[in-house]
Amino acid sequence: MLLTLPSTFTKTMLSLRSAFVLAVFAVSVSAGTFVSPTAGSTIPSSGTFNFTWISSRYFEESSQSISVLLQPAANFPSTLEGIVLGRDLAPVAPGVEEEGPTYYSQLTPEFVAESSHTGEFALIVIEDYTAFGGNAGMSVEYETITLA
Repeated sequence: MLLTLPSTFTKTMLSLRSAFVLAVFAVSVSAGTFVSPTAGSTIPSSGTFNFTWISSRYFEESSQSISVLLQPAANFPSTLEGIVLGRDLAPVAPGVEEEGPTYYSQLTPEFVAESSHTGEFALIVIEDYTAFGGNAGMSVEYETITLA
């Protein structure tokens, strides 16, 4: 299953490429934390793995949900599509002090027959959040993992 964004945007919305560049810029300022798996980890290409991520949204921003994708590292960041591991996941624990809410799920990659099941992949988190003043925001964060 691929996560796709609408092909038409209103005048107030940015193109996906612009939004991605903007999101990556924002991520460098305020990045969430990948607790599990960590960058460089090797996970099985079949079966379930634990996913834990802590948002960095805590003060005048409010994390609403995340979607998690898995994409061959060679294709990222030129495209923002991949195998959807989880969509609209809700936080399982509220934020504490300067940490935002925690997201946890058991995720299972489901490959189509002709796709690669091993190698380097980008584990991508797309976070929907409410910014100061109630404005909707989106950030994209990723880490590279290995499927074996």
